[in-house]
Amino acid sequence: MSTPPQVPGGPAADGCAEARTAVDARCTESHEATAAHAALTERVRGLRRDLVAARHREDEAVAANDPAIRTAEKAAARDTYQLARATAESDDEVRAATAVWAKAVDHVNRTAAQRRREVAKARAAVTTLEGVLHRTEREEQAARLHADQLEAACLDARVRLAACEEQAQAPEPAATATVFEPHAATGGHAVAISASGAGAPLVIESIVSGDRVALELAAARIAEHTGASPATIQLQLQELLDAVLSAAAEDGYLVFDAGHLFWAGLSFEEARDVVNALARLGFIFEPSEGWHAGRAPAPTDLSMALAYAGLDPRNMRDLPGADDLLALPGSIGVDARGFLAAHAPELTVDNVVHALGRRAAQLEPLWNEWGQVRPTLLSDRHSLGSVPG
Repeated sequence: MSTPPQVPGGPAADGCAEARTAVDARCTESHEATAAHAALTERVRGLRRDLVAARHREDEAVAANDPAIRTAEKAAARDTYQLARATAESDDEVRAATAVWAKAVDHVNRTAAQRRREVAKARAAVTTLEGVLHRTEREEQAARLHADQLEAACLDARVRLAACEEQAQAPEPAATATVFEPHAATGGHAVAISASGAGAPLVIESIVSGDRVALELAAARIAEHTGASPATIQLQLQELLDAVLSAAAEDGYLVFDAGHLFWAGLSFEEARDVVNALARLGFIFEPSEGWHAGRAPAPTDLSMALAYAGLDPRNMRDLPGADDLLALPGSIGVDARGFLAAHAPELTVDNVVHALGRRAAQLEPLWNEWGQVRPTLLSDRHSLGSVPG
């Protein structure tokens, strides 16, 4: 794993070199284990598909080997023989009919033997695949546990590196804590963010609230410590923001426009249940794009979602039409601030990674520099100033 170069003489250049080496080693092992697990997972999927096909072939072979088919074929041959014998005008014709009958019976018997061999072959193939699949599933489970253990070791190494780098930057940690009031529209989520000076918003709060200037200035400050370009850091922070917004939306940290005719008639819990029901129907709200993949619900889909949420659309007024539903995401906000406060109040790398879940994987370069990133995100927004000019 490659890591961005450190600024000469920077806080992590000397004292944290061992911790950074540990991150490189542990996370490289984690990547390799994850790749091995992914390969086994795909192998299991392929074997399951092969087993389904093999069982289908076995069923076909068993059906073709049905004794009733042989009985019917022999009965048809016998009937043909008897008809030919009854209409024969000479002994030669009788002998010819008998030979045809014997040949037909022999063909039925040889075909039956072939079908029995095909059944045995199909069953052997199923048995073999079942054994291979069972062994591969055990290997996949062991690989998953191994990958999970190494992923935890990688994350622990990153936690230690971040703590080392932060200690190098600020040997005296802040001792006060600020507790922020929750947004009422979110149903009162707890929002204690982190240790900080009282009063001013934190940089992370400003960023998740849409302050683009704060994001740009934070990227410039972090770049001074990491040696990466401000543009690179800004892109990483934007990816972090998108991941936080998406995770918060999925977890129900939503804010609904009280002035919107549809949402005004629902409580917060009802509105959230409707959004969740739409998601189960395949209409997923994404903060950065509106309806995921542009797939907007129709009025009939909304009626079904309302029913899933325990609401009767017949008793509701001002239900959105097709055009209104297409624009509905514009009336939904995300309380990313509250989400972070509830799930990662101190913004430690392990808590943020766990809060983001599957979305954390794409942010690996940021986790490697979290000891340089976190102090800036938890600093006073006013300390960043504004963009010159």
